[in-house]
Amino acid sequence: MTITDEAKQLRSEITKLRPDKRRRYGAALRGRILDWIQRVEEDGGTLLECSKFLGIKTERFKTWRRNPKKAKEAPVDVDQLRSERIGPDGSRRHSH
Repeated sequence: MTITDEAKQLRSEITKLRPDKRRRYGAALRGRILDWIQRVEEDGGTLLECSKFLGIKTERFKTWRRNPKKAKEAPVDVDQLRSERIGPDGSRRHSH
């Protein structure tokens, strides 16, 4: 996937979020956005260009960068947990 393709995918996900100032970006999405920004900057792009393309203020990116661990924490996939069962020997089994 190219940087541009990934940007379009991110933008699509972002537009599905709450449209006001209380918009909440999940940790996994924040991490993907930060990774994308890093690649854009390595390719000569700017934070301002990223901001304009994604529709997110640069200050928000800077805040996320100050606490990258929080931004990259992936949420638990509850559906996957529900589909796994632990056998008597401690092994994980997927339920069907």
